[in-house]
Amino acid sequence: MSFYALKWGLTKDLDNPTTKLVLVMLCDYANDLNECYPSQQHLAKRCGVSERCIVTHIRKLEISNIIKVKRTKNGYKTRNYYKINMPYRSEKSSLNTNIYNKRKNKNFMHG
Repeated sequence: MSFYALKWGLTKDLDNPTTKLVLVMLCDYANDLNECYPSQQHLAKRCGVSERCIVTHIRKLEISNIIKVKRTKNGYKTRNYYKINMPYRSEKSSLNTNIYNKRKNKNFMHG
Protein backbone atom coordinates (compact mmCIF):
# COMPACT_ATOMS: atom_id res chain seq x y z
CA MET A 1 0.00 0.00 0.00
CA SER A 2 1.21 3.46 -0.87
CA PHE A 3 0.20 6.03 1.72
CA TYR A 4 1.24 8.79 -0.65
CA ALA A 5 -1.08 7.43 -3.37
CA LEU A 6 -3.91 7.04 -0.88
CA LYS A 7 -3.49 10.62 0.33
CA TRP A 8 -3.34 11.85 -3.27
CA GLY A 9 -6.53 9.94 -4.16
CA LEU A 10 -8.40 11.31 -1.17
CA THR A 11 -7.53 14.90 -2.09
CA LYS A 12 -8.41 14.48 -5.79
CA ASP A 13 -11.46 16.59 -6.71
CA LEU A 14 -13.86 14.44 -8.77
CA ASP A 15 -17.45 15.15 -9.77
CA ASN A 16 -18.85 11.73 -8.79
CA PRO A 17 -18.45 10.11 -5.35
CA THR A 18 -18.40 6.57 -6.79
CA THR A 19 -15.62 7.53 -9.21
CA LYS A 20 -13.65 8.91 -6.27
CA LEU A 21 -14.29 5.75 -4.23
CA VAL A 22 -12.99 3.58 -7.07
CA LEU A 23 -9.88 5.79 -7.34
CA VAL A 24 -9.27 5.58 -3.58
CA MET A 25 -9.60 1.79 -3.71
CA LEU A 26 -7.06 1.62 -6.55
CA CYS A 27 -4.75 3.92 -4.57
CA ASP A 28 -5.16 1.66 -1.54
CA TYR A 29 -3.76 -1.26 -3.56
CA ALA A 30 -1.01 0.75 -5.29
CA ASN A 31 2.62 -0.22 -4.83
CA ASP A 32 5.61 2.17 -4.70
CA LEU A 33 5.39 2.58 -8.49
CA ASN A 34 1.70 3.56 -8.26
CA GLU A 35 0.61 0.31 -9.94
CA CYS A 36 -1.99 -2.22 -8.87
CA TYR A 37 -4.06 -5.05 -10.30
CA PRO A 38 -7.17 -5.84 -8.22
CA SER A 39 -9.94 -7.64 -10.09
CA GLN A 40 -13.08 -5.75 -11.02
CA GLN A 41 -15.05 -8.30 -9.01
CA HIS A 42 -12.96 -7.56 -5.92
CA LEU A 43 -13.26 -3.78 -6.41
CA ALA A 44 -17.04 -4.14 -6.77
CA LYS A 45 -17.24 -6.07 -3.52
CA ARG A 46 -15.05 -3.55 -1.63
CA CYS A 47 -16.97 -0.55 -3.03
CA GLY A 48 -20.41 -2.11 -2.58
CA VAL A 49 -21.40 -1.67 -6.23
CA SER A 50 -21.85 -3.89 -9.30
CA GLU A 51 -19.01 -4.95 -11.58
CA ARG A 52 -20.63 -2.95 -14.40
CA CYS A 53 -20.47 0.14 -12.18
CA ILE A 54 -16.75 -0.48 -11.61
CA VAL A 55 -16.19 -0.73 -15.38
CA THR A 56 -18.03 2.58 -15.91
CA HIS A 57 -16.05 4.47 -13.27
CA ILE A 58 -12.69 2.99 -14.28
CA ARG A 59 -13.45 4.18 -17.80
CA LYS A 60 -14.21 7.69 -16.45
CA LEU A 61 -10.88 7.72 -14.60
CA GLU A 62 -9.11 6.51 -17.73
CA ILE A 63 -10.75 9.15 -19.97
CA SER A 64 -9.79 11.83 -17.42
CA ASN A 65 -6.19 10.56 -17.61
CA ILE A 66 -6.14 9.92 -13.86
CA ILE A 67 -5.30 6.26 -14.41
CA LYS A 68 -3.93 4.19 -17.26
CA VAL A 69 -5.27 0.68 -17.82
CA LYS A 70 -3.31 -2.11 -19.45
CA ARG A 71 -5.47 -5.07 -20.40
CA THR A 72 -3.90 -8.47 -20.96
CA LYS A 73 -5.47 -11.74 -22.07
CA ASN A 74 -4.28 -15.17 -21.12
CA GLY A 75 -6.52 -17.60 -22.95
CA TYR A 76 -10.04 -16.91 -21.74
CA LYS A 77 -8.97 -14.84 -18.75
CA THR A 78 -8.49 -11.05 -18.91
CA ARG A 79 -6.42 -9.16 -16.34
CA ASN A 80 -6.24 -5.41 -15.87
CA TYR A 81 -3.20 -3.56 -14.59
CA TYR A 82 -3.76 -0.02 -13.34
CA LYS A 83 -1.20 2.77 -13.26
CA ILE A 84 -2.19 5.81 -11.23
CA ASN A 85 -1.05 8.96 -13.03
CA MET A 86 0.25 11.03 -10.16
CA PRO A 87 3.51 12.79 -9.42
CA TYR A 88 6.22 10.26 -8.62
CA ARG A 89 7.66 10.39 -5.13
CA SER A 90 9.98 7.91 -3.54
CA GLU A 91 8.39 7.32 -0.14
CA LYS A 92 11.22 5.13 1.06
CA SER A 93 13.92 7.71 0.44
CA SER A 94 11.98 10.53 2.11
CA LEU A 95 11.02 8.25 5.01
CA ASN A 96 14.62 7.12 5.50
CA THR A 97 15.83 10.73 5.34
CA ASN A 98 13.31 11.77 8.01
CA ILE A 99 14.33 8.90 10.30
CA TYR A 100 18.02 9.68 9.76
CA ASN A 101 17.48 13.38 10.56
CA LYS A 102 15.55 12.55 13.75
CA ARG A 103 18.28 10.18 14.92
CA LYS A 104 20.99 12.68 14.01
CA ASN A 105 19.26 15.45 15.95
CA LYS A 106 18.65 13.14 18.93
CA ASN A 107 22.31 12.10 19.03
CA PHE A 108 23.42 15.70 18.69
CA MET A 109 21.18 16.78 21.57
CA HIS A 110 22.14 13.88 23.87
CA GLY A 111 25.64 13.10 23.16
